[in-house]
Amino acid sequence: MPDAWRSALRSWGFARRVLVAALALHVGLAVQYAVQSREPAVDFDRYYEIGSSPGRPYLDHPAEQPPLAVAAFRALAHLPGGRAHFGFGLVALNVVADALVIGALLWGWGEQAAAAFAVMVIPLLDLFFNRVDAWSVAPAVLAMAASRRDAPRLAGIALALGAGFKLWPLVLVGALVAPRALEPASAARRAHPRARGATA
Repeated sequence: MPDAWRSALRSWGFARRVLVAALALHVGLAVQYAVQSREPAVDFDRYYEIGSSPGRPYLDHPAEQPPLAVAAFRALAHLPGGRAHFGFGLVALNVVADALVIGALLWGWGEQAAAAFAVMVIPLLDLFFNRVDAWSVAPAVLAMAASRRDAPRLAGIALALGAGFKLWPLVLVGALVAPRALEPASAARRAHPRARGATA
């Protein structure tokens, strides 16, 4: 290993080293799942059936997924390559969602939080890359990070996007709204002692 690389590695903190090592494993598993994505699989086969069925989802044929997920299935199902490319596209979108979760954790809470997630999710990557749960997790985490970074518009957009893939992110509305609703009261309490001191 070149001396410059050794020096760079020594300058990294423990959390960054763990994060890089975990991400390398994420990438390796993603490649494996992408190669396997053309093979028959219950979930991917059902998603392809939803996306490729003619007519209107929910009306002309059953679709047990929320609207944005169905829209993504339909877009991928109409790409050239049929079921094989559909599966590859699903894995690719899951990789993007995984990267978005880690990026949002880095932005909102720093390297330690991102490294902790990257390690703890490893046993679940089979589900994370081979289903569509990551599509709702990523916007939800981004919403919470945006709220922490005082970006309420981005938080609202991300939360709405997550709810379009799964309904569960809606439970986070209270966590986003309550702190901002309590800000005026908190500010008033902080200002009141100063006002009394000035009067005295």
